[in-house]
Amino acid sequence: MKKETNFTPFDSYCYEHLTLTTKNSQDRTIYKCFINKTVPCPVNYQAVSKAKAELNRLFLHFQKHHENDLISEAISWAKNNNITDFSKISSNELFCIYFQEKIFPKGSFQPKSFDSSLLNPNDIGKNNDGQFIDLSLVPLDKLNQIILENGIFEHIPLYVIESEHHSKFIGQFMMLAYELAKNTSISREDFLQIVNNLRVPHNLLNKVGKDYYNSSTSYFKGCEAAFQIDAGTINSNRQLVFVLSCLQRGCRNMLYHVEKDFDGSLNSYRNTVRKVILKAKDSNISIVALVTDNLPVQIKALSHQSLYSIQNIFSDMTSIIHLRCTNHLLALAFWDWMKTSNELTKYEKKLKNVMNVFNKQGFLYHINHKIPSICQTRWNSPFNSIEFFLKNRKELIQLFKTPFYTIAKELMKIKDDFLYIITTGFTQVYPLLFPFQNLTNHLQSDLVSCVDAVLIIEYYLGEMKKKYKKIFKWWQ
Repeated sequence: MKKETNFTPFDSYCYEHLTLTTKNSQDRTIYKCFINKTVPCPVNYQAVSKAKAELNRLFLHFQKHHENDLISEAISWAKNNNITDFSKISSNELFCIYFQEKIFPKGSFQPKSFDSSLLNPNDIGKNNDGQFIDLSLVPLDKLNQIILENGIFEHIPLYVIESEHHSKFIGQFMMLAYELAKNTSISREDFLQIVNNLRVPHNLLNKVGKDYYNSSTSYFKGCEAAFQIDAGTINSNRQLVFVLSCLQRGCRNMLYHVEKDFDGSLNSYRNTVRKVILKAKDSNISIVALVTDNLPVQIKALSHQSLYSIQNIFSDMTSIIHLRCTNHLLALAFWDWMKTSNELTKYEKKLKNVMNVFNKQGFLYHINHKIPSICQTRWNSPFNSIEFFLKNRKELIQLFKTPFYTIAKELMKIKDDFLYIITTGFTQVYPLLFPFQNLTNHLQSDLVSCVDAVLIIEYYLGEMKKKYKKIFKWWQ
């Protein structure tokens, strides 16, 4: 059977890495399902060729029998290859739709770093000509960050903020403004009057329902759940964010509560967290676990092992378990290693020096893959940068061999740093950090989270107590 030639890189990846090539009794090549390397395929699926129809059957099989593995592999592949256009990730249109609806919202594809000074906290709640953001200061490549920051401030669920439809909806209004300015004679005053009079009428609110909050939390009612808690600065205001997660219901995590003007003190942590837990209880949601990073004040206020925690201060909080974010612990260990300042830890500074040159406009035309920037708040971003240096190594080396007159001076400035990257960086740093990168991704995407593990234990202990109530009573 003729092989398809219009496969995308992800289609080829599925055949090359998620199947196992063998021969049948007629000596024909077949492709056995091998998406899970530890557990055999329950139905022993086989594809007989690389035809488009067989690709469709392969994806349907993955979705039906290995959905979690498929989601994990697709997210990992998209992140590793810096994919931004998910509408064409596969030659199979149904899988493209499946990826955007089922996989993309779970991927936590992080946007680039954002200059929060673009958001003026003094303008919150004021008219300011209808502007919450000083749009005159916003570069066009920062629009994704603007949508994210404003969405969080407006308490929009994370899966809505991340959705492609949400961004396109906003983009369509920008296109409308452009068309009006270009093709009509509308005055600035008339246009501003239209913009400033934008309101959602009450009859539309009645159709949606007045209690949007209860509608959003309905999936979690009657469940044991956990809060993932983090403090941060958004719009220059310190806030404490609560994300609700649950194992017992097949639903996305939800941005449940944002405590604004949070001062970060021990008492503030204890009182705020207890208040939100009781708020969840009023909605028939039982919080059994808290997950935070490793900030000392958080551990002191929320860990059941601390004498000053909510579990030991408030009698109604005693049963709540606290968990530390494993990935954050790994990151702390990594940063401690970076402080040793040996030959292998120089790579991040060297990368920044080289990237300041190679990410200039004149160089981008000469490489196949744009090198992602190093971001302080994105774990392992220096590793991602060195990985893309490795992918572009042939083009970059060629630039040094035959430099253009206009870039020769810039190349000379970074010659020693670039030599370090292609020798020590590629041969020692990259192999050293590769397992660390995979472990971080594995903990984020592949494994059941610590929160889910706690909920599993709680759930089965509860079931056992119900079933063997007499035995438990006797044992006690």
